[in-house]
Amino acid sequence: MPIFNVAARGRPNAFIYAELSGAVGGKASDDADGIIYDGDGARVFFDGSQGLRFLGCDAPEMAYKVPISPTQSTSSPSDRRAKLGSPEWAAYLTDPLAPGQWPAFPGKGLHPLVAARVAAASGPDAAANHARHAVIARQTLVDLIKADQATIGVGPEGFRFFLAFAHEMVDGYGRPLVYLNASSKDEATRPRLTYNERLIEKGVASPFFIWPNTDPFRGKRSVKDAALPPAALRTLARKGKLGATRAMAEAARNQRLGLYAAADSLRLLAFEIRMLGDRKLPSRWVIDLAAADDDPTLYPPEAYPLIAHPENRLFIPEEYVPLFAENGWRPGLLVRY
Repeated sequence: MPIFNVAARGRPNAFIYAELSGAVGGKASDDADGIIYDGDGARVFFDGSQGLRFLGCDAPEMAYKVPISPTQSTSSPSDRRAKLGSPEWAAYLTDPLAPGQWPAFPGKGLHPLVAARVAAASGPDAAANHARHAVIARQTLVDLIKADQATIGVGPEGFRFFLAFAHEMVDGYGRPLVYLNASSKDEATRPRLTYNERLIEKGVASPFFIWPNTDPFRGKRSVKDAALPPAALRTLARKGKLGATRAMAEAARNQRLGLYAAADSLRLLAFEIRMLGDRKLPSRWVIDLAAADDDPTLYPPEAYPLIAHPENRLFIPEEYVPLFAENGWRPGLLVRY
């Protein structure tokens, strides 16, 4: 049975099965040791129906819901999304801030900083630009997985993924949030970097660090231990996996790889596409990892454009802002102008 089928439903899927002898799926047996290991525990297996979401990176969206009028969004009947290359997305991203043409943003609307960022990146080719990069990112992941199969020396039926979780286990759609890699018992064929890291290294996905779901913070015993003072946090952010991943992103940008291609760089980041598609305001606070070590500024969500490069943004969920304030951070306030 296939473990990975690159062609299934047009996108890569994890298929994880086991040879079972227990009373599973209507197959009766006296021996259920293969799946039921005690009275309140059982092994479960993905069958290709469970989507995953990568932590620490953000690749361009292949499809997302898109507004088509002041009161309505369009989507395909099956998954409630429209492809970024569709005429609907092209029309919307030509001018997503056109007054009265699309659903209103909540409250006072987008802060001028965010509005200026969106306006500068929008235009007649903005949707097609995003769609082109989404196709490249998807194909890069497919190619990486196929290459791992060849290196490990297994076909689709013998291929396994290794999943590592962090503080948050699932996203708002119920998808597990993971660091994903090829699984190999042989250390010599085990990839050194996760797919999350390799996509950033190749420049086809943008860094998207959300505290505490990234190293070194996800390794702390509690979120309280992970909410470090400014100097300690920035010192750690230059080391380990986080420091290495930030360096990968910087190198990809300097080499003009993928998203950073001089002739066709990505105009709107994936999280900005989701923000515009949902007509929602930014919600996560953000730390500038490249600022002076003792800078205590914790920027409000609408200030993310002030931090130029994605690898220098550490997003903080709003519910943890008081915890950071207790540890020497100073939540900022942006005025509207």
